[in-house]
Amino acid sequence: MECRRAENLVDAYLDGELDPIHAMEVEGHLQECGKCTAILEGRKALQQALRTQLPYFTAPAQVRRQLQQAPRRGTPFSPVVMALAACLIVAIGLLAWPVIVRPRDSTATAAAASTAVLDAVETGHLRSLLTPEHLTDVASSDRHTVKPWFAGKLSFAPPVDNFAAEGFPLVGGRLDVIDHQTVAALVYRRDKHLINVFIWPAKAGEGAANVSPAVTTARGYHVVHWTSGVAGEADAGMNYWAVSDVESRELLALADLIRSKAAGAATTPTLK
Repeated sequence: MECRRAENLVDAYLDGELDPIHAMEVEGHLQECGKCTAILEGRKALQQALRTQLPYFTAPAQVRRQLQQAPRRGTPFSPVVMALAACLIVAIGLLAWPVIVRPRDSTATAAAASTAVLDAVETGHLRSLLTPEHLTDVASSDRHTVKPWFAGKLSFAPPVDNFAAEGFPLVGGRLDVIDHQTVAALVYRRDKHLINVFIWPAKAGEGAANVSPAVTTARGYHVVHWTSGVAGEADAGMNYWAVSDVESRELLALADLIRSKAAGAATTPTLK
């Protein structure tokens, strides 16, 4: 099955509307195509967000009573016009969605994590899943290709490594915007799951406060935040935010790999 046909069928596949034969064809294609898998994951994320994050308003009791008591009259609009109006409302909601979505109460263990930054990180991750063409600006598993690509585009040099041997192959990198600043985004894969690691220079004092990775869970995603600074030292280091729907222990394992590589550690962290 070609990608174009799979993309046309992915919504019906997600809603369980395909017959068994076509469903098996789509499943077979998804097992071999990371691009279409990312599209499916994006659809799932959007579906979940629309169900749980869009605001719901309850009409006041007085308004409900007036509507119930009002005489029934035929609508002056045709079904076609009503359908178009409904589509317009949904489209407006989708366009406004990145602005109105806010994280719900989280089970954060991170100390003093910025809600604004957390929201921006999760939105950046979700945006990359919804628009696969935005997932990477440079698609390569070769660190010697990805790292030089950032040169001249950022005021800092992000560390880039491929952890394919440990189960976290590098997919590529891109530029993104977090907290009103341009940052590096490295994309890793864990089985069929995508992981975004956002990197930018830390501010003074952050290195000492956030050296140890801490997990935050919100909107159905796990987020791990740490800095490369050393407690007690003035050097702020780099800010790292890793986000994905993989299990938190797997995200922490990737964080440990990145930290060990950055520190030049000889040991390799493993999943427990």
